[in-house]
Amino acid sequence: MTVLVVTNEQDIGADHVVLELERRRVRVLRCNAERLTDWRVSLRPGKDWELRDPLGRTLTSGDTSGVWWRRPEAPAYDRDIARVERRTLVDQWQAFAVGLASVRGPVWVSAPSAIASAEDKAAQIAAAHRVGFAVPNTVWTNDIDEARTLATRRETVVKTVTAAHWESDDEAAFVFAHPLTVDALPGSDEAFAAAPAVLQDRVEPKRDVRVTVAGGTVLAAETSVNQLDWRFTPQATWQPHELPVKASERCRSLVAELHLKFGGIDLALDTQGTYWFLEINANGEWGWLQARGLPIASALADVLHPTDES
Repeated sequence: MTVLVVTNEQDIGADHVVLELERRRVRVLRCNAERLTDWRVSLRPGKDWELRDPLGRTLTSGDTSGVWWRRPEAPAYDRDIARVERRTLVDQWQAFAVGLASVRGPVWVSAPSAIASAEDKAAQIAAAHRVGFAVPNTVWTNDIDEARTLATRRETVVKTVTAAHWESDDEAAFVFAHPLTVDALPGSDEAFAAAPAVLQDRVEPKRDVRVTVAGGTVLAAETSVNQLDWRFTPQATWQPHELPVKASERCRSLVAELHLKFGGIDLALDTQGTYWFLEINANGEWGWLQARGLPIASALADVLHPTDES
């Protein structure tokens, strides 16, 4: 049986898993989605599919144990193609690739539809409540009066409703969480009303814990950095963290509740020993944790190509 990895040319995380599978003598076919137009593909929805890469290697759904839907990029097209036409072509490829999951048999880590659904942060919070996690008081609003009230009563964090990321020719940027104070709010209701924001009680003091769930395996690490968002400190050091059984079970339950096979969960551990749920990334990065000794590539390989031992 073969494992199909659908990703992009720059994905180092995929390299880790491919190497682990090859170490186990498992055949791997890697599809860097930028080059999809060089592949020849056929799909009979709900029945079977067949793929042939530019080297002539073929793979059928019946010969595939698992598909890792990692981080596919849009297929590359000549710059002379009009933007509208390019967008239409990309949409066709995306719909085709997602349609592969209609065929039963291979294990998907995770199904594209589940990954898309799990990006809904409101659904994440609702699911975290259902499985028993503590969740900071959270309000989505564009009402400046409510924002002032929350910022006055307690320490508050402001976040985006969904991931905010943009790119231009010479730069790229993400919007991270920031402390919210009354003085930092805009002076007019109209300025704050332009888009809803997430206002959330701040958990402080705390330790940041990143939990990676792959199938039934739960691996956790904590960082030494005490900041609102540890991503502000790229040099932060991480070490393995032993989760209590109940917290580990909740992490597994949350991933299952969102119909995922993999998830990177951000938790905040307060001084009372409570693990507060912050968010889950259905396709989060984990290479820096692998480098700290967490066997995440091995856990993913177990799910993609299960054996009697795994």
